[in-house]
Amino acid sequence: MRAIETTGTLDIQGHLHLDQPQPQPQPSRVRIIMLLLEAEELHDLATMAHDPDIQSEIATIQQEFAVTEMDGLMTL
Repeated sequence: MRAIETTGTLDIQGHLHLDQPQPQPQPSRVRIIMLLLEAEELHDLATMAHDPDIQSEIATIQQEFAVTEMDGLMTL
């Protein structure tokens, strides 16, 4: 068994829609653990997303890790 972390949306019918496809060589069953955000958490995330200090810190982190994008792991 291997683990893949991804994100998605759970619709009102209870169907899970992944944000990015997870190609597999053949159809297979999966085990899923869902971490559902509460309304307060969504508000906190939205507030953080608009915080200039956090945006600056994210930009710094992206610059520091930009060289890792050339390590070839994106093609796996």
